[in-house]
Formats: sequence, C-alpha cells, structure tokens
Amino acid sequence: MKHLRTLLAAAAISALSFTPTLAVGAATAASPAPQIEQQKVQKVHLVMDSSGSMAEPTGGGKTRIDAAKDALNSLVDTAPEDTQLGLRVYGSSATAEGSEESCRDSKLVVPIGTGNRDALRKEIDKYTPVGWTPISYALEQAGEDIGSPGENEEHTIVLVSDGEETCVPDPCPVADKLAAKGINLKINVVGLNVDGKAREQLQCIADHGNGTYFDAENADELENAINDAVMRSGQHFAQDGKPITGGDQEGSAPEAKPDVYTDTLQDGKDRWYRIPKTADDSTIWAGALIQAERAVASINSLQLTFVDPATGEKCASEAGSTTGISPVRLHAVSLASTECESASELLLSVNLELESAKELPFRLTLIEEAPALNADSLPEPAEDPKWEEMPPASATGEVEYGAANFGDAPVLEPGSHSVALTEGEAQIYAVDLDWGQRLQVQTDLKLGDRSSVYWSTELISPLGVEAATLETDSYGSSNQGSVSMKATTTDIRYNNRGQIGAAGENALPGRYYILVSGGDPDAIDTKQEEWKGTMQINVVGEAGDGAPEYAEMAAPTTVAPSETSVAADTEKRDNKTQAAEDGPNWPLIGGLGGGALLCAAVGVTAIVLLRKKNAGI
Repeated sequence: MKHLRTLLAAAAISALSFTPTLAVGAATAASPAPQIEQQKVQKVHLVMDSSGSMAEPTGGGKTRIDAAKDALNSLVDTAPEDTQLGLRVYGSSATAEGSEESCRDSKLVVPIGTGNRDALRKEIDKYTPVGWTPISYALEQAGEDIGSPGENEEHTIVLVSDGEETCVPDPCPVADKLAAKGINLKINVVGLNVDGKAREQLQCIADHGNGTYFDAENADELENAINDAVMRSGQHFAQDGKPITGGDQEGSAPEAKPDVYTDTLQDGKDRWYRIPKTADDSTIWAGALIQAERAVASINSLQLTFVDPATGEKCASEAGSTTGISPVRLHAVSLASTECESASELLLSVNLELESAKELPFRLTLIEEAPALNADSLPEPAEDPKWEEMPPASATGEVEYGAANFGDAPVLEPGSHSVALTEGEAQIYAVDLDWGQRLQVQTDLKLGDRSSVYWSTELISPLGVEAATLETDSYGSSNQGSVSMKATTTDIRYNNRGQIGAAGENALPGRYYILVSGGDPDAIDTKQEEWKGTMQINVVGEAGDGAPEYAEMAAPTTVAPSETSVAADTEKRDNKTQAAEDGPNWPLIGGLGGGALLCAAVGVTAIVLLRKKNAGI
C-alpha cells in the first residue's frame, strides 16, 4: 500500500524539483563565463476525466468522481504556493455520444498559475461526469495550454482516466508530439480501476510522453497518495565565485586580489595565482573547496602552498580532505600566510590528488587581514564549549529552503526555522558571527518510515572548511522515525589561528554556513517525499568581545562583485551588484583599522572589519 501511495504521489507532483546548474570551468577569451541559470519554475497541469463512467463506484464506498474530487482538493491544499497548478477537464458536457462535439469536449477551467487555489477548489466542486472520453483531444489542448516550455520551466501533465479513448485518434501519437516539445515536459498517467486494453493505452501514453504510469484501485489509495506527496528531486551542490583561470606554472599565474573565485583542478596539476598585498606584514588567508562527484573514487589530498616570489621558497603549506561524511562529499583546506609576512606579494598553488583524470570545479576564497597591534593581549584560544540547551522548536511558518551554493545562502537570524529536505541534496544557510561569538545549531527531522538513513548538520567557516567542534552530535540516523543533530563552533577568537582541527577555523569573524544533507546520494535525482523538521539557531556571546586592534593599511583598488553560478532572479542579481558596487572592499579585513564591526557581503563570503571609532561602536 505505501509503495503504491508513493508512486501515485510522484505522478501527482513530480515536477516539484530544484535543479541548479553546476558551474564548470573558468572564463577565457575563447570560453565565456558560465551562464547564470535561474531556479526551475515548476508547473503541474491536471487533465481530469469527467466522462459518464466516472459516476460508477470505486473502492472505499465512493464513486470514482468523488474520489477524484477528494484527491484533487487534497492536492490543492498541500502543494507549495510557488508551484503553478492548472486544471483541464474532459467529458464534462452532455453531448450526443459519438458526435463531433463529444470528441472535442475539453475545457481549460483554471489556467496554469499561482494564486488560483480558490478557483481550483470551486471548479473541482463543479466536476460532473456525463460525457465521452476524448483523451487525444484533451492532451492536444493541454499542449496548447502549456505552449513551448521555457528553458527554466518544468511541466508535468497529470492525466487521470478510468477508461480508454472513445473517439477515433489514438492518443499515443499525441503523446509523442507533446514529448517532442522538449525534455522539460512529461506526461504522467493515473488509471482508475482499469485493466485490459484501457490499461495498455494509458500505459502507452505515459511511455511515449516521457512519464510514468500508475494504477489506483480505490478511493483511499488515490486520496492518500496525493495527500502524502510533495515530491521533488534533490538540490545539487553548486560552486559560486568569479571565474578565473590559474596558471599551470608560477610564471603564468594571474593576479587574484581578495575575493571569491571558481576554477578547475585535475589530478596532479597545479593551479598558480599571484596575490598582491596591501602591506608587507598583512596576512593572506586562502581557502579551497571542491566536491568529489559520485563517479570519482576519492580525493586523496587537496593542498595549498604559499611561495615567496622574491626568494622562490615555500613559506607555508597545508593539505586537507573532507569537511565531513555527508552525501555532498565536500573537501576543503585553508591556509594563512603567517610565516610569509615579509613578502610584498605571494604566489599560491592549489594541487589535487585525485583517483581520476576528471576535471573538477573548485571554489577559491582569498582574504587579506591587516596586522593586529595588540595580538599579545588578546584572549587565549577558545576551549571546546558546552552545549547550551535551547527552547523547544516552535517554527510553524513556511519552509525556508537553503541555497545550492554558499554565495546565495539565505542569512538566518537566531530562532526556530522550518526546513524540509530530500535525500542526497545540499541545503546551505548562513549566519553572521562577530568576534567573541559562536554558533549553535540543532536540526530535527521527522523521517516517517524512511528512518535508517544518515543525516548531517555541518558548520562551515568563511574559508569553506569544517568549523564545528568534534564533540557535538552533528551526525546521526534513527530507527525511531526522527533524527536530531547538534553542532557548534568555538568562540571566534584571534588566537584560535594555528589551533588543530575545527577550532583553528574559528579565527575570523564573518559569514559562517550551515550545510544540512543526508540520505543516499544516488537518490538525489529521484522524485521523492520531503522530510520536514526544524532548525534552531543560537548565537552565543557578546559581539566584539576580544576584537583585535588593527594597523592602518592602504585600501587596495575596489574589487568587482563576485558572480555566482546560481542566482535567484534578475532583480535580486541587480540589487546584489548595486550593493557590492556601493559598498566597501569586502575581502579586506582591518584595512581601515582595528575594531569589531562586521559587514557581510552579499554573494561574497569574505568580510571586512572597520574601526570601532570610525563605525561609532
């Protein structure tokens, strides 16, 4: 029963997916920058049978028409508000059987769109079974309703019928014609109490329409299946940043000022970058983040190395591996140039040891930090904190979906938030932290009968590296129908730098990230039910506590705002660009003096600290 309910749910709302594009490669003269693709617009067009046979009884003590009404109303109540729904009915007019009118008896009663839920409910109540079953004509008209699916649209036609075509044309060629509109259109078919030739014909429509056929044997199965299903495929992780092409040797290294970039790496091949410094004694922070694809066996090592170009000597190097054991399979490493402070500029190499010849995109974050004048008087490195219990979760509002990449992650305030995830996907949120503060996150998911899967809540530093302490229960699975995950950083302190493990990643204030994921990574492209729950966020500590006093540093040339590989919409991108152009140079820390005022860049993970006295705090 449950298996059939899940399949029917997929038929009803199989278009509810989020599939952002992964940024691949870097821009060159012959290869333009990756195009920004907007999130898919999901449209579900219901094509419902209103022929006379729908007045017959079905299992559960209802007529077929009443079962369909209940199922449709349940769908209208549970579908996300941003899903565009439409309704076309066929066989609803009392016309002479076999007449031309009876074979053209199909009406678009509610056009595809949002904000039409009341109209849908009203039309569903008017649903009366009297006519024939002109499936071919109804499908042709549904195709006209849709038109040509746009590049960022995904259409699903859900055809519900209790019998075969009663007019002359075979509906299978019509399904072929509709499928030819493009890969963003498919036809799913639900057969109500059908067998023999009728079932074969409906199966043919689904097969030729790039869709799936489902049987429904009674009213309860149909209603429960649709009521269960807010079905979608998982959200793929995507890299963000300004495209750059690193040199294959030191002499060909391009200039890379503090910012966030995307480039590509291959096994054993170095990428080189030349990083100018505003002051000889400033510190350059570098962070590299890469995702291992499922087809790639593993990443053995991701290494960063600073070289002083004046001497040709390596002055700092660090290798890292995974940020956690989630299905997203992120690997990251960070490096500070604290042993290279006499250099006026630095060369950075990024190297990957990979059990594959495949080229993978990676994210490079560069931050410049001014010298601290009072480093010796600043607080000692933070100890692992004790978990502070938070009030019970009380999130009852709309689900807050995380982004596919770091640059577009929604910034959350402390408190309770509603979340929903599917297996194998990445959802990324952001929280801004200042000196002396730490982040606590608890994620609770209700897993229904799909409980024996692995879930994680990971905290990521501004440089892209795991920032959660090892003592917290940030991973888990459960056979009790739910899972609870806790993760926390240490206090953000200047002297955390150089500490081993995650504590060492909590040495800079700025935008920290929450990555929630779980389940089988191979399930990411399968339409499935969301697991809903809550995320509780608490920022502990006094903002600015233990802030360093920075030396004056001449401000470098303003850095252009970073592009992201995934964006929300044109208006948001325009607003982000304007904000970046009007604001300071975000990747510079302490460039205007010491202090504790944190300014988080929109679309850029690096940060800037301004003088307390200049900011008035």
